[in-house]
Amino acid sequence: MRCHWLLFLLAAGVIAATGATTAQALTWADVYAYYPFDNTTGMVFSDAGPSNADATFHRPLRIEELPAIDVANVTTTGKIGNGLSIGNRPVPAEGGTNHNVLVDIPVTADLPASGDSFAVSYWLNVTSWTSCYGMIAAYNGNGLNWNLGMHNATSARGLLAWTSDADVGAGGNAQWTANLSTAGLEVGTYNHFVVQFEGSLGVTACYVNGVSVVDAVDENLFWGNRKEGFVLGGRALDARNFTVPNSTPFLDDLAIIDGVVDSADV
Repeated sequence: MRCHWLLFLLAAGVIAATGATTAQALTWADVYAYYPFDNTTGMVFSDAGPSNADATFHRPLRIEELPAIDVANVTTTGKIGNGLSIGNRPVPAEGGTNHNVLVDIPVTADLPASGDSFAVSYWLNVTSWTSCYGMIAAYNGNGLNWNLGMHNATSARGLLAWTSDADVGAGGNAQWTANLSTAGLEVGTYNHFVVQFEGSLGVTACYVNGVSVVDAVDENLFWGNRKEGFVLGGRALDARNFTVPNSTPFLDDLAIIDGVVDSADV
């Protein structure tokens, strides 16, 4: 089992709080992609990983008639350096990124494929863990679909993760629900998430601020990603992002990491 140095960096505050003092080195071969969102201008977000799959702002063609993409207020203070701010719905009078804008990551053969094991790590800052709703990341490529998003269902308000690798007939856990409304998370500050995918086993673990969170087994279905390849912050079918009904949330240091991590790694 590899202990991931990148996860150590992304969750440094959490690890320090738990008393862990060492971590083994991570080679870039263990990372599919890593977006620190430290870019401060323009429409490009650099991939700091080995794939060089730089992300760009994108708008689905079905709504291309909307006003030009506004990137004036997309940079915010992140957990580490800068972070990404994805604007309100509707666009606030004082400016911000249009709610129909997605962050588009090019799908390449270097990204996860069907049957692969990988973990997604990121920091998220919202104003409410009970009412936020919408997409964090949606992936459709290399024979694999997976989604991460926030759901405000009555039974389990919080994170939803889904993968096609373990959907109907595969026998694995296709969906994982983390009930964040009862997790005691602070609002208006960054919290660290790691979601583990393991091929046909499906979603096998979720860690919030370094602590394993049980599957709430909520049956709310999450939307799929039928048209876009790999996007952050939006619903490809309806252009809904994870700002609804909250004020602007912030996303930072999103990484996709090869293999399987556990509580000792995060």
